[in-house]
Amino acid sequence: MLIQYTSPFVLGVIPARGGSVGVPGKNTLMIAGRPVIHHTLAAAAEARLLNDLVVSTDSKTIRQVVLEFADFPVTVVDRPAELAREDSLIQDALWHALQTYEKGKGHRVDIIVWMSANIPHRKPGLIDSVVRQHLVSGVDSVASVSPVKDHPLFIKRVSPEGLLIPFLEGGQVYRRQDVESLFAIDGAAVSIRREVLEASVGSTASHAYLGQRIGYVAQESRYNTELDEPEDLELLEDLIRGAEARS
Repeated sequence: MLIQYTSPFVLGVIPARGGSVGVPGKNTLMIAGRPVIHHTLAAAAEARLLNDLVVSTDSKTIRQVVLEFADFPVTVVDRPAELAREDSLIQDALWHALQTYEKGKGHRVDIIVWMSANIPHRKPGLIDSVVRQHLVSGVDSVASVSPVKDHPLFIKRVSPEGLLIPFLEGGQVYRRQDVESLFAIDGAAVSIRREVLEASVGSTASHAYLGQRIGYVAQESRYNTELDEPEDLELLEDLIRGAEARS
């Protein structure tokens, strides 16, 4: 029997696969003096609206690094291999983490907050801002977003003849100030209602786990750098060191 200790019960989940094509072992690489995943753990530990925190991983190395994190108690969920492939669906991994947590702890989870492990540089207070927005709005989900710098009207594709052609057809627009502001979900924090996540399991539709009514919290573009390529390491090191120097 699941016990409801608070209503709603908000569970933070950090998915962290061991495999990575762009940057092998990226979640445990050192940035600014600590493993990459420790930066996300630290941000989650500072959040006041998370009732508990789990890491979902298929990697023994990541498990060990997570358990070495001393700022906050963290539960590690062993993710099955079939949920840790390159083509595995994130909602399936999140749902597995939720169910495993409930079986082990006996707490019923109402809201799950997904935080990407390879985003070590977050705006202070972002996680709580996303959860708070979700709690007061009643929408299906709330995601952190960042401004899109390269508007689709300015992007080109290559034609079969090897020429640049517009990606989108539009009017005569030459200045960034003249186009609509666009945002991209950056993965720093995504808050999802339990029933919405459950309904998305197995779906291959884009962002199915967000449901139909999606709220957002915007953060500045300097916080949307993911560790996906080797050159991101130096950039993230500079961003984090700079933020530490200013605090």
